[in-house]
Amino acid sequence: MQNSPEFVGVAIKLHRLVLENEKLASEFVTVNKELVTENAILLSALSTANKRLEYQESEREQRAAELIIADKELVFQQSEKEKRAAELILAEKELAFQQAEKGKRAAE
Repeated sequence: MQNSPEFVGVAIKLHRLVLENEKLASEFVTVNKELVTENAILLSALSTANKRLEYQESEREQRAAELIIADKELVFQQSEKEKRAAELILAEKELAFQQAEKGKRAAE
């Protein structure tokens, strides 16, 4: 029975299938290794990009905090300028009053 043409034909087909399966398995392993390598590269690039974004966000937050402080300082300075302007207006009125009084005394 082992030497019958049918058995030989089946054995040949089986041998071809085993060889094809081994070839496909080898190709699968190769493609899988390539994908693992590509994934590692992409993961590294993504990690680098995420670190860069985290740094940029940290810088933006720091700059925003600095701008808030600067804005508060400008508000304070504006308030001080307004107070000084009010003081100067009062001083100018006082000076005008004194000059008017001086003029009245001089006229007497």
